[in-house]
Amino acid sequence: MRVRYDGLTQPIRTGADLRVTLPGAWAGTLRVETLDNNVDPDFPDLANVCVQGLAGSAEITAQSGLVWVQLDEDIQEVPGCAQADACEAVAWESSCPCLGSTGRFGGVRVRGDNGATDAIVDTPQDLWTSYALENRGSAQQAGDPAPGAACDVTVERDDLVLDDGINTTQTPWKNRGTAARPSPTATAGAGYAVHLTSDACSVPPRLVASGEVCQAETERIERGNLTLCSGCLGTDPCALLMD
Repeated sequence: MRVRYDGLTQPIRTGADLRVTLPGAWAGTLRVETLDNNVDPDFPDLANVCVQGLAGSAEITAQSGLVWVQLDEDIQEVPGCAQADACEAVAWESSCPCLGSTGRFGGVRVRGDNGATDAIVDTPQDLWTSYALENRGSAQQAGDPAPGAACDVTVERDDLVLDDGINTTQTPWKNRGTAARPSPTATAGAGYAVHLTSDACSVPPRLVASGEVCQAETERIERGNLTLCSGCLGTDPCALLMD
């Protein structure tokens, strides 16, 4: 599904709202790409994406909008594998039938392309997850409270093991590791993959708290913060984002 501005009949600042409903058990890969509409500097229209109840994988590219992804509570590390129970019984060792020639771990990949993207991925607490979160904006200064000076990546999951070389105090805009690894014999660095990147840490022009009113005097809101959590998006995140 694509929406394209025709340049003739619509106002230049017009955007589009799309809502797509897929079968709840669909375990494929959802691909979403969206662009901000900044042609009218007095009315920036940042493009948001919300995915609720994801049972498969997702690849999302945005700019300076919000990206919220909430996984289904029953999602599997290898989406769609009918033998996931057998894999859990052997703690996802190499004998797991889901890891055969056609088995692939699922994942959510969000990329903030040439923009400051706020992204949140909400996963079940017991989902074996490998994660990499990074804001790639230049000249960030840890501890500087000014909006846009340093963005944070936040991981709110139990049973975390950080990768070697990760120091979230010195570089709070970068975090990599594993959560809920089922056993020491499970493949290191595997599991359901959550990769979130933002190309910038900044304050989009004239962005206010509600995200709806644009005026000269506004509250400056930082964008470029990335979060991996469990339960933080609540029960109906897409309705909240669209309000």
